Amino acid sequence: MSGVVLVAVLGIVGLATALSLAALVEVFRQLAALRERLSLDDRPQLLDVDTAPLSATTLGLPDTVLLRERTAVIVLSNKCSTCRVIADAFDGSSPASVWFLVSEQGAEDSVIVDTLRALTTNVIVDDGAIAEQAGLDITPAVLVLVYGKATEGYVVATPRQMLHIIAAPALADRPRRLRPREPIAH
Repeated sequence: MSGVVLVAVLGIVGLATALSLAALVEVFRQLAALRERLSLDDRPQLLDVDTAPLSATTLGLPDTVLLRERTAVIVLSNKCSTCRVIADAFDGSSPASVWFLVSEQGAEDSVIVDTLRALTTNVIVDDGAIAEQAGLDITPAVLVLVYGKATEGYVVATPRQMLHIIAAPALADRPRRLRPREPIAH
């Protein structure tokens, strides 16, 4: 008799577990639908920029970029707090296929340039001319170049969005410890 009771109890527990898991799956499905409906997806937004005239040469990048299948140019401003957080997200190392274009126009200090130069030599300081020629009036942004020609641009709002772009399979030389960090307190 106790064996029958044990089987009945286990059956009830198993049924309750299955119903709970099914309910949990449904909750996550509805949550995903809400995120999509409300545009809460944490993905970089495609930037409406004319990439045709943009190339490694016009951006001031060396000719070696022309030989690289994919290069990411992260466009930052020294006046932008989010840009500083993104620069700090590299945590001491940067892939060779990532370049930084920093606009110093009107900046009082060069904290972001110092941060980037401490981790890589792939830093171009722009007085605003390159960004203006590229039609980039928003930072932070990421331009993707394929064999030296710009193919797409993205507006990024978080280090995770930026990491999503540069962590593509073609950018396989990622650094060891590329991760978002806490925002800088002001």
